[in-house]
Order: sequence, then C-alpha cells, then structure tokens
Amino acid sequence: RLIRPDATLPRGMARLVQSGRPGTRVIRLAITTADGRVVDRQIIGSVLSRPPQDQISQIGTRRVIATRGEFAGKEILHMEATGYAPWHGKGVNGTTAIGMQAGRGVVAVDPRVIPLRSELYIEGYGRAVAGDTGGAIKGHRIDLGFATAREAYQFGRRPVRVYILSVPPPRRK
Repeated sequence: RLIRPDATLPRGMARLVQSGRPGTRVIRLAITTADGRVVDRQIIGSVLSRPPQDQISQIGTRRVIATRGEFAGKEILHMEATGYAPWHGKGVNGTTAIGMQAGRGVVAVDPRVIPLRSELYIEGYGRAVAGDTGGAIKGHRIDLGFATAREAYQFGRRPVRVYILSVPPPRRK
C-alpha cells in the first residue's frame, strides 16, 4: 500500500487512485506416484503470470480555513468519527490520557494530527476537548465520548467536519 501526499485535497481527505491486487504465480510440479499414491513432489519451475499491483491512495495535505460563519478563520479537518462510552469495553477505565474524566465533550484524537488539550467543534456532536488517545485512533480518526454506551452506539461511525477552535501552547520540559 502506497500513500502519497496531495496538496489539492483538504487535510484528512483520502482518494483511492489505484486498487491493489495480489499477484499470480504458476508452478510446475513433477509428481512421482507408486501404486496410485503420491510419493514425491518436486517443483520444476515457476512463472509469474500476473505481477502484484500496489494500492495507491492520495492523502490531502492542504489546510482548509473556514471563511464564513461562527468559525471563520478556524481550520477544518475531515475525519472519520466513532462513539465511545467510558467504562464500556476492554481497557477503558474512565480516565483519559491527560487525566480528565472521560464522557461527553471529551474526544480521543491522534496527537500528531490534533494536539491534546485543543478545543474543538465537531458537527453533529458539539464542542469538545481533545483529551484522550486510543489504540485505533490513528491519522484522521476521532473517537467521541458519550455518557452511555447506548448513545455511542446510536452515533455509530460517520464522517464529520472538525473545527479546531484553539490549540494549547507547547509545554515546557
């Protein structure tokens, strides 16, 4: 799988350029039998009849800034969102990566894409704080905190627009 940056696509958008496929190899065998049973197999040769083809995707790198409305001047990201509920699932204990209490208004992000402690607005969800990370949250994925598992399941999985309202200053070490 090859991923190529594309400055014409908005950050977080992906486009499949070429789908991948496995290659095909034809193998010639010499089979020795005795009394109708196979006693030996030897590979005489093999030929690659169809080479494998890489999957090629383009990932957007262009920053998109809202020009109108309440969030004018704020960066917009297109992300894949899923819902989660604290205390529901293996390895979930209700405390986030930055020590906050998990729940509605706290979201899990990839810190390489959105810095932790950033203030966000997510369409279809509302205001939130980037307060957690997750094993499956890589790249342009976001996990939205809900008060109950039922709310999280009802939200499901869908594409969302995320507005970055503010980013915290870098922490000193």
